[in-house]
Amino acid sequence: MPESRISSTTPLLELAAIVSGSLEGAGIVATLSGGGAVSIYSNNRYESSDLDFVTAALVNELIPPLGQLDSVHTGGPRLSVFEHPETEWYLEFPPAPLAFGSTYVDAADSVSMPTASGNLRIISPTQCVMDRLIAAASW
Repeated sequence: MPESRISSTTPLLELAAIVSGSLEGAGIVATLSGGGAVSIYSNNRYESSDLDFVTAALVNELIPPLGQLDSVHTGGPRLSVFEHPETEWYLEFPPAPLAFGSTYVDAADSVSMPTASGNLRIISPTQCVMDRLIAAASW
């Protein structure tokens, strides 16, 4: 098993990029959305406790690439939550399609953000605002 590049000092942006790269390497399209995206765009002025990657992949498809990063599936069969022993952030995988209200977004139209750990597939800053406004209205 390859050694995990995730440690207790891995910054959120790098963690997200490592996860994104591992999933892409396994042929899984997953776009970072939600509070984790807001944390990245706001330089952690908004702090999230999780990274939400929207994907059409099933839990059993996520287990191998995330297992290579030492992340463990801790949610139930319908709850796709993964945790890593070295980081406080957990991973969650809401089901596709990626949407903000009634506006659907093709994952191919997401932002590819370059980082030291590879590219991160993430929603755009505008979509981030849309997501938070819709979330606030539903809360």
